[in-house]
Amino acid sequence: MKMRGAIIISGEMRKPEGCVKTIEKLSEFCDLDVFVHAWDQVTWKVPLIKDAPEEIKLNIKKEKLDHKELIEKIKPKKILIEDKDALDPLIKLVKESTACAYEKEGKEFKIPKNYDEKVKYTNATCMSQFYSARKSYDTYSEYSKENNIEYDFIIKSRSDIEIVVPEKNQEDWFEEKIEKKIEWIKNCQMFEGQEGDKLFVFCPWVWLNNAGNPLIDWCLLFGQPKVFGLIYKDFPECLERWKNDWGYGGDGKKGGQMRDFGFLFQERKIAARGPLPFLYRIKNPDETGWQNEK
Repeated sequence: MKMRGAIIISGEMRKPEGCVKTIEKLSEFCDLDVFVHAWDQVTWKVPLIKDAPEEIKLNIKKEKLDHKELIEKIKPKKILIEDKDALDPLIKLVKESTACAYEKEGKEFKIPKNYDEKVKYTNATCMSQFYSARKSYDTYSEYSKENNIEYDFIIKSRSDIEIVVPEKNQEDWFEEKIEKKIEWIKNCQMFEGQEGDKLFVFCPWVWLNNAGNPLIDWCLLFGQPKVFGLIYKDFPECLERWKNDWGYGGDGKKGGQMRDFGFLFQERKIAARGPLPFLYRIKNPDETGWQNEK
């Protein structure tokens, strides 16, 4: 019997050919269901708030997208397409939480100019990425419960990521890189006293920064469904910096989003292992070609 897998895709659909190729290939070896949260815009990549243009909306590359062509190609079981205004309640909550944290420390609290627009139309604070990742998981969770379906594995990915399947011995590749790794997770005891399915996930890499904080690359994750339910519980509001520093001091501080996942995994006793058991590649957003395979 074929394994049943789910791939959850989130974010701006900048370079969707990556996920299209991944879905086409994996569907040859397993029953693969696709779940998507997508923004109806595509923006230019801006890594830091300070690098955003003065007129923030100039950073919008395309807007009011219905992603019809992509939907026809990947045939998602469930998809949610939203405008960036969906972030308004989260932005409001961040401002309130940050103001309280600053007040407790006796610091002056100033909201950066055009902060709301920078959150929506750049990727400077990662808030839109985190929100979208959670929503893509929600489409999976809702569908699986509504249809009483149990999945063997989940891959969390983006539109611009292609999982590389070799041209030869493809069935052996799937057995070695997917089936056996899921079985390995089931048999692996990572924490003393842990019972049942193991809280374990594969990611591109894990390391410690100079301060000894764990950093986890979360662009592509692979594991059993149970662990994803724990990752996305109360996410992203559960993150430590939600309460005290979400881009006001500059994203990337002390590890940024990768530090966020390191602390989250520690707190929830989720064991992360890198690298991933399979190769992948990312399409550059500036159309210069593929990055090196990881």
